[in-house]
Amino acid sequence: MAFGAVGALALREPATRRRGPRPVVAQQQASWGRRPITADPPPSSASAEALRRYAEGLRASRDGAQELALERFTQASTLDPDLAAAHLRIALARGVERGREALLRALSHRGPLDERDRALLDAVAPAYTETPTNFAAASERLAAVARRFPDDVTVLSTLGRVQAEHDLRASVASQQRVSALDPGHVPARSALADSLTYLGDLPGARRTLEECLDVSPSATACLRQQVYLALAVSDCAAVETSARRWQLISREGGSAQRFLAYGLAGQGRSLDAVRETLVQSRASQAPERRAQSEQEDARSLAALAGDFAEAARRGEAVEALVEASRAESDHAAAALALAMILDEQGRGADAARVAQRFLERREGPDGPEGHQAQGGE
Repeated sequence: MAFGAVGALALREPATRRRGPRPVVAQQQASWGRRPITADPPPSSASAEALRRYAEGLRASRDGAQELALERFTQASTLDPDLAAAHLRIALARGVERGREALLRALSHRGPLDERDRALLDAVAPAYTETPTNFAAASERLAAVARRFPDDVTVLSTLGRVQAEHDLRASVASQQRVSALDPGHVPARSALADSLTYLGDLPGARRTLEECLDVSPSATACLRQQVYLALAVSDCAAVETSARRWQLISREGGSAQRFLAYGLAGQGRSLDAVRETLVQSRASQAPERRAQSEQEDARSLAALAGDFAEAARRGEAVEALVEASRAESDHAAAALALAMILDEQGRGADAARVAQRFLERREGPDGPEGHQAQGGE
């Protein structure tokens, strides 16, 4: 599965403010707790269509259809740029590294949010703007919100995801609580399986994912997690099986096809078959992402073929392409893959320089820490 290790190594527009009073289509007084997220009262909006897309996003999110949920929340936020609840859900779905712009939009339009969402937004906001993120502090803030809104699925699920960054056992407890409150809340089962995997409870993780797919056969979140689990134990046949199922039901098959390529490569399938699968994966990607993916795929295929000189050349091209990225994970993945390739060539000193360059960038004025120190977003 060396191919998987190298190959696998997750737009900002100004928010439009409306002048004058906003008509309220829907917002109801809420009593919180012990209900699925789809039963939460709708937010306020001047657009009935935006509310419809938002509700569809909640249903997709509960069912574990991550891509569809994000698509619907994005559509809702486009139809009503002031719909802070949609921006908040986009931020939560994308995570602290890639959801910052959506989080800032939610903050700028926070006025119409209900009390639960305002408290949730205030609790998570520092995690999206501080560098490095203090996940323990974020968990403490979210725990306070959970005490204020006991048995609220949205709050507990978010708390569990943040806890997974620093306290896996606490995350397990939170996600188990969510599953008890709403057995149909797929994201909790997916996150639970992830934490169990990191804790070394692989049978528990497998059982959780099987239960997840029994609850929601279209849960791409759990199929993705199945693939991760199979990769962790180098079960490439299982990677192929889960990736093919994921591909059939995914609205954006690119990720599934990429993991399918890893499974095929790990089983010794022909380079032509692997290459064609990667080509199909790139065709499903956004155009602006394809140039980087093409270099990453060429890097991985060269490494798989044993042409480490070509793999290193492609690895350097990937580093150049991610130079402008604000996402630390992009730089980390590019540096790690290139360092692995150089080390495989016996070029340990060059690999060390790649690692050192990454660390210097991370801590320098162009990195996330330096950018934050200068008042950047």
